[in-house]
Amino acid sequence: MAATGDDQSAPPAFALENLPPLLCIAGAPRCGTTSLAEFLRCHPDVCFSRIKEPHFFSRFDLGRLNDSEIWSTVRRSYLDRFFRWDAQRRIIAEGSVS
Repeated sequence: MAATGDDQSAPPAFALENLPPLLCIAGAPRCGTTSLAEFLRCHPDVCFSRIKEPHFFSRFDLGRLNDSEIWSTVRRSYLDRFFRWDAQRRIIAEGSVS
């Protein structure tokens, strides 16, 4: 997978089987999730979402799509939209709990 530090989205060769683990922050209001998100955003191995809580999976009904359509939707509407991809990152993370 070839990518440079200037890439702003998932590289074209980014395949479903190469998807890094997704870390989601869960917590009650006022329990430090925003601070944790900021710490994770600064970590060199973590690609944190552009906004803390994108709520992507609670807004899209993926249940009626086939696998190819799900991957296309997740890539276009979630990964490319909410994450600035860097090939050096090993984890993608966000703060949505829904």
